[in-house]
Amino acid sequence: MIKKNHILPLLIGFVMAFSQPLAAQTEAVAISTTPADSLSLDSIISKVVNTYPSVKEAEEAVKRADTKVELARSGHYPT
Repeated sequence: MIKKNHILPLLIGFVMAFSQPLAAQTEAVAISTTPADSLSLDSIISKVVNTYPSVKEAEEAVKRADTKVELARSGHYPT
């Protein structure tokens, strides 16, 4: 059995250990209370569209197609 003189230090240790906020708790509070860190759906979609490789590839394909169309039309222009 635990002697009475050992209970007090254990009780103080438990109180001190659980009275301190954990780092994860303070970070979550800081993130949820900071309005500057909020993201909107429009900003996320624009960032993804601007950085996604297949979107850039499709944009380049459209540019190449437009260039070919202009090249084909250039035969109809007067010299």
